[in-house]
Amino acid sequence: MDSFEKRKIHHLLTPRLGGVAIFAGTFSGILIFTRIDNFLQYFLVSILLLFFLGVKDDLNEIKTWKKLIVQILATSLLIYESEFMLTSFKGLLGFDYFYLPVQYALTIIYIVAVTNAINFIDGLDGLAASIGVIISLILGFYLLRFNSMLAIACICLGGSLLGFLRYNIKESAVFMGDSGSLITGFMVAVLSLSLMETTKDASGIVIAFSLLMLPVTDLVRVVFLRIFQRTSPFTPGRDHIHHILIDSGFTKRKTLLIILSITSFSSLTGIAMVSIFHFDPNRAIFVLFVFSILITIYCEFKRRSLFR
Repeated sequence: MDSFEKRKIHHLLTPRLGGVAIFAGTFSGILIFTRIDNFLQYFLVSILLLFFLGVKDDLNEIKTWKKLIVQILATSLLIYESEFMLTSFKGLLGFDYFYLPVQYALTIIYIVAVTNAINFIDGLDGLAASIGVIISLILGFYLLRFNSMLAIACICLGGSLLGFLRYNIKESAVFMGDSGSLITGFMVAVLSLSLMETTKDASGIVIAFSLLMLPVTDLVRVVFLRIFQRTSPFTPGRDHIHHILIDSGFTKRKTLLIILSITSFSSLTGIAMVSIFHFDPNRAIFVLFVFSILITIYCEFKRRSLFR
């Protein structure tokens, strides 16, 4: 059961093993509807590792550094056994192909960061699951042209999260917990990286960033804020964007709609710029980066005004 504390939004003891259902739906769907090649085999093994890590943490809290180690090990297993890596920025920001050690490092950093970004944003009824649905279904649409098996994996994740939302979108009957948020974040990270690698130019990177912009922006802002305050970046706190909006007077429902609207807007903007208007990826990423900075400035302005 997830207890209610000052930093948390809910006010009742709530079960937090909803991730078991998300895992069961996603994992079984992939096993039934895809052909398990070498990549998918180790992808599923890594998901399994993170699922058991999340279950253990939901039952009995694990220290942050231990969770990070398991996340890095799961990511390293996938990289080493399937040779799945971020090999190039494809000219974005002037970067092309990287040396092999840089590929390893960037891949681990990216996957672990996105995994924790989704984990961090899971603090409001329906938020992480709704964002996961948006991201997974859009990724599935794009990956369908390049890798139908990965597109099916996206649909399995999106479908499982939709089923879970029935019990999580209002006053939650159950939370996804770390068992759900870790596998959702990990799958989103790996599948978005697959899109980045399969597109011929940097448009895949722009689309991936537009989908993940809000969770990643929130993660980076909170990590730097806590470092600046000389506390651990993983110390629980009431400084995420959903906390700031609620403390500013918005209801939980309006906060959810605002964040989902921002995610939808950034996603559609990124897609429109590279798929419809054919912007240069450098121009498109600059527009999204400016949008990210504006969100950060707003959050810091509101946070400081609340603590005066």
